[in-house]
Order: sequence, then structure tokens, then C-alpha cells
Amino acid sequence: MKKIIGLLLVAAASLLGTAARAQDFGVRATVPFDFVVNGKVYPAGQYTILPALEGTRALSIRSEDGNGTKIVMSDLCASTEPARQTKLVFSRAGDSYFLHEIWIEGRDYGRSFPKTKAEIEMASNQVKAETVVVAARITR
Repeated sequence: MKKIIGLLLVAAASLLGTAARAQDFGVRATVPFDFVVNGKVYPAGQYTILPALEGTRALSIRSEDGNGTKIVMSDLCASTEPARQTKLVFSRAGDSYFLHEIWIEGRDYGRSFPKTKAEIEMASNQVKAETVVVAARITR
């Protein structure tokens, strides 16, 4: 019985450590185009993206140009290799840009955002999407 409780405590600690590790980043980037995250449109400008609440999927996207702060939900994503640079990854379909992922240099995990209804509709209409990368820098 003690072994089972010990194993459960170790498992819980490792899960909490992973959740905390996934939340300990912030990035700042200048995005040269309007873009969409979770269905919300953001104008071109400088942004800081930080965890909104520790231990949750919520991220705060703050405009450095005076356009306010919004909270968005994200998912954890992973890669088999660490990211080579800190970056925001967008998908461009037509004239629209959609934020899909955030990666931090040296880490094999990042944040992702689900496709919006508009993206799904464009894909069903066979609008070809391309990947656009915007360099970012780490903040704390």
C-alpha cells in the first residue's frame, strides 16, 4: 500500500512539474500583419504573450501598441527536437494570417492553437495555406 501511495505521489509531482514547465515562458514579437487567434483578430504590431494563470492553458496576448490585453486558450504541443529559435508560426490562407504555434529556442514543447472555422472553411474551398514564421524573443 505504501508503495502505491509513493508511486502516486511521484506521478502527481511529475505531472505538476510538466505543467509548470510548460507555463514558464513569455515571448515578445513584432507581427507585421493582422492575424487571428481563436477567432479574434489582432492588428499588426508588437505583442507580448505570457501565461495568464499558472497551471492553465490560458495565455495573455498583450499589445504593446495600446490595443489592450486578451486572454486565449492554448494547447501544449511537442516536437522530437528542441526548437532552433524562438518564434511564432502562422498559417496564411488568402489574405488572412492565423497564429498556430509558439516555440521557445531550446525547448521540445510549445503552445498551439486550434484551427478556426474560417480556416476550416477556406481549406474546404481548397484555399492553399502557407506557413509564415515571425522571429520572437524570450521574456520573463
